Amino acid sequence: MIFCSDSGLPAVGNMEFDSADLEQLEQSGQLVDVIVHEMGHVLGIGTLWRQKNLVTGSGTNDPRFTGPRATAEYNRIFGLNESSVPVADTGEEGTREGHWRESVLTNELMTGFINSGVNNPLSSLTVASLGDLSYEVNLAAADPFFT
Repeated sequence: MIFCSDSGLPAVGNMEFDSADLEQLEQSGQLVDVIVHEMGHVLGIGTLWRQKNLVTGSGTNDPRFTGPRATAEYNRIFGLNESSVPVADTGEEGTREGHWRESVLTNELMTGFINSGVNNPLSSLTVASLGDLSYEVNLAAADPFFT
């Protein structure tokens, strides 16, 4: 990735897809979700969290994202009063601590796994996390997300 010197945000990024999987993903209706998910990583979701000091508990069984905007949305969605958002605590490098926790956020687009047969929305939580990375965001543009 190439980063902007003033913001530290990506200016140029790269996505690679396994051509052997593309046809199956397209037939199952998941290709767009996978592309948008990977675009999220290019923008910094999960990939810039540590660099921006937005993860606490790294390497433990309860890593959490501490961005205030995402935390506020997490609390609004779930009716909680938490100080952070749970991130993936299982999986290999690239999944662990780079996605929302699947057991909590189930089919949200930026969990570590695309769920087949259901909608995988880009929620206001994820949009707010982009705000925590310093992007200008519009929470109203997020997909509806129900737990």
